Amino acid sequence: MGSQMKNFNLTVHYYLKTIRCHKPYLKIILVLLVCLILHSCVSQNCARKTIRVLTFNIRVNVESDSLNAWPFRKDIAASMIRFHHADIVGVQEALIDQVRDLAERLPQYNWLGVGRDDGREAGEFMVIYYLEERFRVLKHGTFWLSEHPDIPGLGWDAACNRIVTWSQFVDGTSGKTFYLFNTHFDHVGKIARAESARLLLKYIKEIAGNPHVIVTGDFNTTPNALPYQYRLDLQRVYTTWSGCAFHHHPRGGGRAI
Repeated sequence: MGSQMKNFNLTVHYYLKTIRCHKPYLKIILVLLVCLILHSCVSQNCARKTIRVLTFNIRVNVESDSLNAWPFRKDIAASMIRFHHADIVGVQEALIDQVRDLAERLPQYNWLGVGRDDGREAGEFMVIYYLEERFRVLKHGTFWLSEHPDIPGLGWDAACNRIVTWSQFVDGTSGKTFYLFNTHFDHVGKIARAESARLLLKYIKEIAGNPHVIVTGDFNTTPNALPYQYRLDLQRVYTTWSGCAFHHHPRGGGRAI
């Protein structure tokens, strides 16, 4: 937005200089200038009403990754979020130190979430970052993808504890409210992935109860697999694999997960 305003101001300055140099065309130039101002205001208003959402598996901090380990890519991860001008980011696989590293580098964002192993700081977070000046949190929570969603623990045949972090937001620009659910399905348990999809759908209906819902996550599945197909039970589903502006994973020969 800052760069747009800078370019707009330079354009206005150019037209004002033109007015001084070409007084016979004063009326025409003024009309063009008014049109330019109106177009700029409409464009900026539309931009403010759009919510840019990013889902981002940053990969857990593993020392064996060597030069690709988190200490060597945390600045790049933060710059990716800035580059896309994300309003809200659903992050997967973040340990508490990684959560804090991103928060330190992205001071305009606030965040919410808990560790999956104890409901506090242990284990991976499905953290949600949001622009603090624009969005206000009305309520939020976490549930586990298991037979006992209210307490930490494994579900079905999963290899790891899996959680969903959710929040209800109000957009300070439009005044509208919406929900965001952020998750990471198990990479091993086929039953766990299918049951996680069922449970996620159930909680979306119970918690949100309206069509204004955004789901971000790493589902460890493909568009044709059963867990992904459960999304069809939601009304007016829009999938980012076919429609989003940017993909940072293989397309064509690659797989969407």
